[in-house]
Amino acid sequence: CPNSTSWHRQVSRESVMSDPQPSRPELPIIPALVVSSLLGGLIALGLSSAWRLAFPGPLNPRPEVAGSGVALPPAAPAEFIEFLPPLTPQEQRIEEALEKLAECEFTDTPLIDLVAYLAERASIKMVIDVEALMEEGISTDTPVTRRLDDVRLRSLLSLILERLQLTAVPRHEVLMVTTRSRANEYAFVRTYPVSDLCRSPVFQGFDFQSLIRLIEEETSGPWMSRDGVGGTITEVPANGSITVNHRYIVHREILQLLRNLRGAQSTNLLAVGKEALKKWDEQRAIAAASRLKPTAAPAAFVEVIGTTEGDAERRIEKALDKSVTINFRKTSLTDIADFFSKELSINVLLDQESLVEEGIASDTHVTLQLQPITARSALEVLLRPLGLDHVIVNEVLLILSTAHESRRLISCTYPVSDLIGPNANFAPLIEMLENSAGGQWIERDGEGGIMTEFPPAGSLVVRQTSNVHRQVLTLLRQQREAQQMAPARSGKSVPSRR
Repeated sequence: CPNSTSWHRQVSRESVMSDPQPSRPELPIIPALVVSSLLGGLIALGLSSAWRLAFPGPLNPRPEVAGSGVALPPAAPAEFIEFLPPLTPQEQRIEEALEKLAECEFTDTPLIDLVAYLAERASIKMVIDVEALMEEGISTDTPVTRRLDDVRLRSLLSLILERLQLTAVPRHEVLMVTTRSRANEYAFVRTYPVSDLCRSPVFQGFDFQSLIRLIEEETSGPWMSRDGVGGTITEVPANGSITVNHRYIVHREILQLLRNLRGAQSTNLLAVGKEALKKWDEQRAIAAASRLKPTAAPAAFVEVIGTTEGDAERRIEKALDKSVTINFRKTSLTDIADFFSKELSINVLLDQESLVEEGIASDTHVTLQLQPITARSALEVLLRPLGLDHVIVNEVLLILSTAHESRRLISCTYPVSDLIGPNANFAPLIEMLENSAGGQWIERDGEGGIMTEFPPAGSLVVRQTSNVHRQVLTLLRQQREAQQMAPARSGKSVPSRR
């Protein structure tokens, strides 16, 4: 296994080496007049191209035959680009490798060997930022013990490196393992085309500020405009984009948030028009009064968008509904995690860092007997008295301290246009959720989660703990059930509180 220094040398050599220039073929002798004509044509062509670049025509000119007024078939729509500049082939390869399933079983394996193994299995280049690790007293020979099955390489790296205060970020076309503090220094700029998300439902034109505020509130930041330090967002109305300067993890959060909002747009009842929505609302009320089948909404509908784990998270949620029989007699937390992992066929881990912070040892003994009960309820009964909780993160079920769980916030997008009516009044719904869902909220308590309305997608974007998200989803389901029995809305508009 090569050491990290040799890896740095290898990358350095590849970054500066280039293919030797091919020998230049000798040009045949051409009469001066011909050469002059060719050069004149090329110069004219260059000036013409420069003029078109400096003074471009309309972005979508009407396709027609000159002088005829006959329209030609429209050109095929350009492929949508999520951000610029696009990834290089090597960067794309790294991102694809991070999304592939991986497994590992390490026992006191030196970090440097672990990185070499994962790089070989994923067929990508990985390096260790030795200098950054040395500054924080972390050795490349730090032993690692971890066993994981069928999780994405991105999640696997996060679960291994977080315990060491490390992270992995793509940089200079390699995947670099470095410290969190050093990774925070690696900011870069991306441009995100967002005109499709900024069309205001209230006035003709674009509303970039609502989207910028949403991004700053619903990502981990920090942001210069709000926190006095961190990244920046600049709107560019001329081309319908925003330019963001921030670190890799925040760019990933922004990309996921924009994808969520675009997914929510397809379910936005406000987009069908105020009159169409009002008509549907009246038909729904008539059906409810007559106890008839509810009228179908004029747009497709989903409950929540934004769980990045996808199939893995759904598999864990389903496993937690299975019945288990508990018979623990002075059983350690480590063995309890292994029990649930085997019974439910999922990855269950202890968050050692949060347990140490709260003074809870992993060999703490538990005695508990329970008749067949769902695994979810068993974990609640078992962990709450110990000041512990469980969350789904990085495609595993993580047992951690309650205090640490309250600081682990994630963002989800909830399409709610069916609950706010044609006047797009979010305020009562937001107030009900913050008062009923539990947890702490910045708007009410000065700290905790935050809930932001986004009318262009008819949605609420919520940044909160996993437990509060479950309560929000339950409350929204209850609201929809109650709506089936409610009369039509009065149609009076109540100003939004935000």
